[in-house]
Formats: sequence, C-alpha cells, structure tokens
Amino acid sequence: MLDEVLGAYEEACLALERFRKEASAELTLVDEYEELCVELEGDVMREVFGARR
Repeated sequence: MLDEVLGAYEEACLALERFRKEASAELTLVDEYEELCVELEGDVMREVFGARR
C-alpha cells in the first residue's frame, strides 16, 4: 500500500510542478493538485507513522 501511495504522490507532485510552469495553466487545476498533494502527503504520513503503533 505504501508503494502505491508514494507513487501517486510522486506523480501528483510532478504534475503540479508542470502545471505551475505552464503560463496557460488553469489556476483551478493548480489548486486541485496542490490539495491532492497535501492529501496524499497525509496518507503517506499515516502509512509510515501508523505502522509504528
């Protein structure tokens, strides 16, 4: 499960980086990917630190 979440996080971060560099990028798309990255980061933290309990 952790590998899947990390992979999704990486892909979302890379896409966000591309969107931020595009002059024609829609701001709503950037906002959505920023939120997605935050959510996935939380999932990663729960997977890593939740397993230690």
